[in-house]
Amino acid sequence: MDYRDKLVLAPMGTLPFRMLAAEYGADITYGEEIIDHKFLKCKRVTNESLGTTDFLEKGTDSVVFRTCPEERGRVVFQMGTSNAVRALKAAEIVIANGDIFEYEDFRRIKDATGAASVMVARGAMWNASIFSTKGKIPWEDVKREYVRKSILWDNDIKSTKHTLKEMIMHHSCLELPEGKAVIKCDTSADIA
Repeated sequence: MDYRDKLVLAPMGTLPFRMLAAEYGADITYGEEIIDHKFLKCKRVTNESLGTTDFLEKGTDSVVFRTCPEERGRVVFQMGTSNAVRALKAAEIVIANGDIFEYEDFRRIKDATGAASVMVARGAMWNASIFSTKGKIPWEDVKREYVRKSILWDNDIKSTKHTLKEMIMHHSCLELPEGKAVIKCDTSADIA
């Protein structure tokens, strides 16, 4: 994978959010960090009904990581380890991260740091269309598409609620009816 001159989603997204960011123009998306000890307890399963590859925790069958063919060549599976010295020695490319809230910020940060690429976290969480060269679309539209993708990819309800709460807290308030409704949701059907 070439990491130069890329728009990168920080390691914070499950499959629906990574696919949403990619749809808006993210070149590379990072999965959430998974600690090596946990991953060793997983089994790889082909999920025929969703067309995904799932890594399930043995004994619980809870999804630790889910990916799909559309992510090939774009997703970075990030594994945490306790050997930081070895990890630092392996680093060859620097990717700048921070203060990306508009598409123009990608170029500003890249020029200011000389980094190979630029990664965005909060700005993408608040509106994944930040990756679009056409400019951001209304966050409400992004939110609806995220909910649709979360249902489509059978995303964990806790993860879906967390992402929705982050969007709502930035643009509105959890104390308003929409925020309260998300907090009360127990299933994907409730969110729909």
